[in-house]
Amino acid sequence: MSRVSINNTTNTIRVQAAGARGLTGIQWVDDPWVEGIEFKKFNAIEHNGASWRVIVDHVSDLTNEPGQGVDWQDFWQVLALGLDADLTNVNTVANISSDVTSVSNNQTNINTVAAIDSDVSAVAAIDSDVSAVANNISQIQAAPGFAQDAEDAAELSRKWAEGTEPDGPLTKSSKEYAQDAEAAAIVAASATQVNYAVSVYNDVAVELGTYYAERSAPEGNNLTRIYGEIINGGTGSSVEAFLEINGFLVYQAFTIVQGTPFSIEDLNISVSKGDSVQFVIYDVDGTVNEVFMTSSGVVA
Repeated sequence: MSRVSINNTTNTIRVQAAGARGLTGIQWVDDPWVEGIEFKKFNAIEHNGASWRVIVDHVSDLTNEPGQGVDWQDFWQVLALGLDADLTNVNTVANISSDVTSVSNNQTNINTVAAIDSDVSAVAAIDSDVSAVANNISQIQAAPGFAQDAEDAAELSRKWAEGTEPDGPLTKSSKEYAQDAEAAAIVAASATQVNYAVSVYNDVAVELGTYYAERSAPEGNNLTRIYGEIINGGTGSSVEAFLEINGFLVYQAFTIVQGTPFSIEDLNISVSKGDSVQFVIYDVDGTVNEVFMTSSGVVA
């Protein structure tokens, strides 16, 4: 039993059992901090004008020197700061506290930026292109209008080139003018073209002799071409012939072979009005049942 006196009154107290032991308190180390000391958790020292408590067992070195080492915060906790304490690193930590808080508050935005890192890099890589776009914004804005004008002009050009009456009645496109010119050329050619032709047929074999293509020419002309072809004949058959005007030879003998027509151009054989034009077959080799011969030219 124990006796306790409070306000001049003495009381007797009986202790039945000891209670649970409390938390470990600070254990001061009087020796100064130097390298190579083994510190235990809850040790406390005074160093550089401040008081420090160990938060994890360690052996002291320059990296964990209280308030100075690059990793001191992993090993020490500040208990009290003296007026002459070297607070270089402590102040540094304090000064970036607001920045750390700001970073924490903007964690979502930071994550977003990290996620689009490749996009940011891509934008940076095309900076010159972005600048070019900005410098040419007026031309870019006008581009749709220019494109429409170009399309309209192309359509109008197409109509004048290939359309029908591109600007209303009595107007013609280039294609229509070309078609008119072609038709006119055909008419003109047919009006000036002359052609003297014979087709000799015999169901047994064509006979030798003179065959008139024209008994009396209606007008003067110049013959420029002779053409001959076996229409029906045996393989390897041939015909020998020549051209006469008024019974006189005007083009030497030529040979027409089955499967290989005879043709010659750039002649200049004059035919006068009233002249006769005839082909003379003077030899046939093999079986020939039909042969066609013609001489053509233009009105003189």
